[in-house]
Amino acid sequence: MPATDTPIHVTRHVRLTTPAGDELATDTLWFEWTAPPSIRVLVDWDDWRRLRSEALLGIEQLSVPADLVDGEPVVLTATLEDGVEFPADRPSLRRRLADPATPLRSTASWRATAVKQAQPLVDELAGRSMQSADESTQSADPVDSDDETPPNTVELTFQQHRPPSREGADEPATPPDSDDAAADQHVPPVLKLVADGLRAEGWSYQVETNAPRLTLEATAADHHWPVFVTPLDEERCLLTSVLPDALDSLNAEQLLAYNGELHRGGFALVDGEVQFRTPFCPGSESVADALGENVTAVVEQIELAR
Repeated sequence: MPATDTPIHVTRHVRLTTPAGDELATDTLWFEWTAPPSIRVLVDWDDWRRLRSEALLGIEQLSVPADLVDGEPVVLTATLEDGVEFPADRPSLRRRLADPATPLRSTASWRATAVKQAQPLVDELAGRSMQSADESTQSADPVDSDDETPPNTVELTFQQHRPPSREGADEPATPPDSDDAAADQHVPPVLKLVADGLRAEGWSYQVETNAPRLTLEATAADHHWPVFVTPLDEERCLLTSVLPDALDSLNAEQLLAYNGELHRGGFALVDGEVQFRTPFCPGSESVADALGENVTAVVEQIELAR
């Protein structure tokens, strides 16, 4: 994935404001180091109507899909207007966004480029439902930390994941199929959509037809870890990163606090493994976007553990 498309996790609690200073019912999903920088926000339906009626975010020039469902939230993508300063790294961005008066929170600083219906989340995988029981660890605004020293951007690569062989171990009943295009015909249609997206990006993967699931390997910040894609239902899939051993020492409370800042997905301890899970709808969402969110969360924890 090109570094210029690297998502920046800040916190979902960042709300956009109108030029009059009114706070909108928005959840910030991701900032991205594109050129110019971009943002994706979840917008309540009532505020979506307000944005349109007041012609905020340049929405009057936006092509709006005719099939948006009345009363349901939407996801807006917007790019930064010329002349608005954008911080060069994530800690600086978090500090800037902690100020409610920052231009980066104003609708006047962004121009909408796309809108789509927000997809329903699997309740147990929504970030806000995976919060720590101790709500005092949550903050309505980004929390600055002097310990955060991640690089400005992180180069991510993906390739086929091949589990290490164990001497004397039995071969799996159905080994991963290396002929991806042929093996795709034996997985559920929703996984085939994911496979099509991965091939379009030029990312290698393997197919496990007995699971069924797709497997690939992410590489970033000198670490490698497996990523699995499994179907949740006929429309949704689950991306699961199994964290590298280097992150075994991470504090559980720290991970839960991170979950509370997310719109969807989060860290989970499963059979002794630390995983980061992201649900998404490949029929209506870019596989690259969902995969970028997932691995970015892992990269941030790798950087914090250094």
